[in-house]
Amino acid sequence: MFIIWGTRMMNKTLGYFNQAFQCGRCNNVSNYKLIRQRQWFTLFWIPIFPIGTKYFLGCPVCNYGQYINKKEAKRMLEENQLLPQNQNGTAQ
Repeated sequence: MFIIWGTRMMNKTLGYFNQAFQCGRCNNVSNYKLIRQRQWFTLFWIPIFPIGTKYFLGCPVCNYGQYINKKEAKRMLEENQLLPQNQNGTAQ
C-alpha cells in the first residue's frame, strides 16, 4: 500500500490597499493587494491541516512586494485600510 503525502501552498486575496503605489519592478501604478499564503499538509492531494501562514503585500500585476507579519496584516484589516474586491478579483 502506498501513502502519498506532501505540502501545498494556497493563496487567498484578502483585499486591496486603499492607496495606489508605483511598483518598483514593473512601474505600474495600482493598489497593492494583501494575500494570505497558507501551506497545507496533504494526504493523497487533499489538504488536511495548515502548517504555516504568511501574509504578502504586493503588486497585482507582477506580484512584486514584501512579506509582512501577522500583526501588521491584522491591523490593516481592522482599520479598514483595504478596499473590497469586485467579482473579477480587482479593487473597486
